[in-house]
Amino acid sequence: MRFNVSVDGKEHEVLTVGEPGTVVLDGQRFEGTVERPAKNRRVITMEGGRYDVKVVEGEVSEGSFVLELAGERIPVQVSQISLRTVRPPTPVRAKKSKAAKKERASTGDGEVAGEGIRAPMPGRIVEVFVEAGDEVEKGGVVLILEAMKVENELRSPGKAVVRSINVKPGDSVAGNQLLVALD
Repeated sequence: MRFNVSVDGKEHEVLTVGEPGTVVLDGQRFEGTVERPAKNRRVITMEGGRYDVKVVEGEVSEGSFVLELAGERIPVQVSQISLRTVRPPTPVRAKKSKAAKKERASTGDGEVAGEGIRAPMPGRIVEVFVEAGDEVEKGGVVLILEAMKVENELRSPGKAVVRSINVKPGDSVAGNQLLVALD
C-alpha cells in the first residue's frame, strides 16, 4: 500500500512492502510488527520500542485523523492512497528480434560464459521481470531477491541482452550463484 501523510505541515510518503511489518517512510526502511487490539488502537513494535497509538478522531473514509501517542494528540492527514501491493517497476524491455527469439537458450547447469547477474547473498527469488532474448537497459530491474526478510532489486549492470534465466520465483539461491546470464 502507498499513501502520503501530512503531520505538522510536513508531507511524508509511506509504503508498506513485502512482509507485514515492513514500512518505508520517506525512503528509509523500518521492520516491525503491528497489533490491532481494538478498532481504534494499534500497538507498534519497531527497533526495540513499543508504541501505543490511538485514533481519537476521524475515519478512514475521511482521510483526516487525530492520533494519540504518549499522551500527545497529533493531527494527521492521509492522501493519495493506493491499496495495490507495492512492487518495483518492471524494467523497460525492447521487443525481441527474430534472431534473439531463435536463440532462447537456458542451461540447466548454470555454467554460462560471459557477464551476468549473481546473487550478492543467499536468499529466495521473489519475482523475475525478464525473459531470455529481452534487451535490458543499464539499471533496469531484472529480478527481486529476498534475503533476511528484505526484498532486494537486482539490476542490470549495463545495456545487455538476456541470454538465459537460471532461476524462477520461489527458488532458493546461494551467494554468488549466477541467476541471469547477459550478453
